[in-house]
Amino acid sequence: MKLYFAVFTRQCGPFLKLNYSYHEYIEPKDASIFFVDVGLKTVEQEKSAVSVNYFKYVKHFALKYPTLFILPDSWTWEKHIQYAYDSIRILKAMITDNMVPVIVVHYFHNYVDKYKELTETLHELFPIVVIGIPANIVTVSPTYHFKCVDKQVVCNQYILSIINEVKSWDVKTHILGISKKSLEYMARNNITNLISVDSDKAGRYITSTIRQITRKNYCEVFRKWLSGYEQPSIDDFLSKLIN
Repeated sequence: MKLYFAVFTRQCGPFLKLNYSYHEYIEPKDASIFFVDVGLKTVEQEKSAVSVNYFKYVKHFALKYPTLFILPDSWTWEKHIQYAYDSIRILKAMITDNMVPVIVVHYFHNYVDKYKELTETLHELFPIVVIGIPANIVTVSPTYHFKCVDKQVVCNQYILSIINEVKSWDVKTHILGISKKSLEYMARNNITNLISVDSDKAGRYITSTIRQITRKNYCEVFRKWLSGYEQPSIDDFLSKLIN
């Protein structure tokens, strides 16, 4: 089955996921699209959640490739929204055409109006804005989180509720840390504004022939994890991202 959304993962093109806190640099031989995660260690390394160095890292790839990138986020709402606007102030001086911001929507249904306002502000700088929906630990509200794998049906419906809510916002959607079951659920439903997902779940996929996941065999493991599904072409992905 050909997927209508891209699946970003580490090391395996053409949809490549990078983690800034690991200071990964890849120069692919073929056409590629990048997805950059700020990483949990950034605050410790940079002494700040919003780092000019992080955005320089994003720009390094965006100068050559279309690059989706996470705006620094927090589980504390006040910090979360502040980081977003601090990022915007820095990005005004660094923006380049290939940069596509992804705003993580913790506690979405508690702050729908605030997120809508934020996406409108981002649109003043970027023609394309992406809503990033957590799908590993689902942050429903400041007092309620749950692991998607523990409540798979609820998780899928929660993700879908956000996708449906933002259909009229002139944004695209991306699912963060998707499980195979959620991927299968999304693949069965033709969701027009879902452009991509990311996952490192293949790293836990052990088979009778692959007992240990290494850097060398990760792509083989990822392809087995994704078996039954075919990635969209880069042209198809870009067409859906732009239109």
